[in-house]
Amino acid sequence: MKYRYLRYFSMIFLIAFIVGIGAWSLPALEGFRPRGMRGLFNGEWALALEKHYNQRLPIRDMGIHLWTAVQYGLLNEGRQGVVVGRDGWLFTDEEFRTHDDAAERIGHRFKEIESIHAYLRAHNVALVLALVPAKARIYPGQLGGRKPAAFYQSLYGDALRYAAGRQLIAPDLCKAMRRALVDRPEGTQLFLKTDTHWTPEGAAVAAAAIAEEIAKQGVLPPEGAVRFRTEMVSTRVYQGDLLNYLPLGPFSDWFGPAADELKVYVTRRAEESITSEGLFSDNGADVVLVGSSYSANSLWNFTGALEQALSREVVNYATEGKGPVLPMLEYLVSDDFSAKPPRLVIWEFPERYLPVVYPYPNGKYTELLAGAIDKISTDTDTAVHGGTR
Repeated sequence: MKYRYLRYFSMIFLIAFIVGIGAWSLPALEGFRPRGMRGLFNGEWALALEKHYNQRLPIRDMGIHLWTAVQYGLLNEGRQGVVVGRDGWLFTDEEFRTHDDAAERIGHRFKEIESIHAYLRAHNVALVLALVPAKARIYPGQLGGRKPAAFYQSLYGDALRYAAGRQLIAPDLCKAMRRALVDRPEGTQLFLKTDTHWTPEGAAVAAAAIAEEIAKQGVLPPEGAVRFRTEMVSTRVYQGDLLNYLPLGPFSDWFGPAADELKVYVTRRAEESITSEGLFSDNGADVVLVGSSYSANSLWNFTGALEQALSREVVNYATEGKGPVLPMLEYLVSDDFSAKPPRLVIWEFPERYLPVVYPYPNGKYTELLAGAIDKISTDTDTAVHGGTR
């Protein structure tokens, strides 16, 4: 008998739930204007209504938030695009993707870098490849048991060896960052927990390592050096880009990852110059920075950190949303470069972009990428040790 009552109660609850959802969904019909009676019979109305509801239905967003909460709270997972680590650490899944053609992809990228290096050298411009290590490489203890793709194990070292074999200056930023984690005060973060990018502190560590290597190589003359001063001006709560893959909505305050606290730094030129020489020679700026959002976003203060470490003004041509290669190509074909090539170009290049395939406008960069757009040679494949291991 009690099971019969339970069944009746369940049926009443289900009916009430359906009616409630229907009533809640009625406002979503506002603005729906089907076209012609013919669409009622050929399915056009149904498709249009589905699209309209997907955009307007209130429960849709709540369902997304609820399902994300279940994934994150019970399974420690997020939507495609993010890898959930320990203690609120999030990582981009780009550092975990495997590729069957990894060797060819990486070999192609190395050829591109070599071609651009040769192009700059032909214009008497030195190049420094600032290879930014993957966040997962610097914080492997926060991965929660997840491991990047197999070819990532040796990727950073392979890139440095390739650069050294072609007389390309490439400081070991991974080594510098790992050393900084030991030497700096406990709690210092070099990457943001909820974002793909480094912190200003991480950018400063990279800048110091780059400046040290440039000094060893004697690339820049002492003339033209100036003093810069960096100071922290504020702190702010920063919602990292990886939180976009955890749409928790109202559940985020309950158990979602805490937003980062970002220290904001500003670098200014000091009044006194180290030398009486001007910042710019007749050939243009001494130092140019090109790269991705690691350089383009002023919140990381990478440009300022370089200026202080190098005692030089740095002109920034980095661009957000295009990766590291396309901004370099755009700069090299620009009037700024052709009219006044710099002494030195610092190319900020995130490691995670090495296996990424880029579509380029046909023929636009043929001269720059001569050799890179050809078939990958056997020597290049050997240089990356077969890619996947």
